[in-house]
Amino acid sequence: MLVEPVSAETETFEQLAEGAGSQVTQTITLDYATQIQVLLSPKLMQPIVKQIQAKYPDITYSQLSQNLGISQPEDTKLLVVTYKDDQAEKVKFVWIN
Repeated sequence: MLVEPVSAETETFEQLAEGAGSQVTQTITLDYATQIQVLLSPKLMQPIVKQIQAKYPDITYSQLSQNLGISQPEDTKLLVVTYKDDQAEKVKFVWIN
């Protein structure tokens, strides 16, 4: 999953400093650890859990979050999302939803 535009790290904003006429450059970066926490939060996951429970009523937020992995490969703007379960059909269903 691409989290930010490819050019976000190199995108800069130039602002004129008041009265001095000099330029200030600011680089935008995302806090990936916070992004991952938000993606795994109960508030964001609950609608997904409800969709999955339509077919697999026994699944809970806790089970889903334990089997779900989100990580950021070093020096990338990507998040890698994985889901593991003993039932291949359940894995496919979770990915679709």
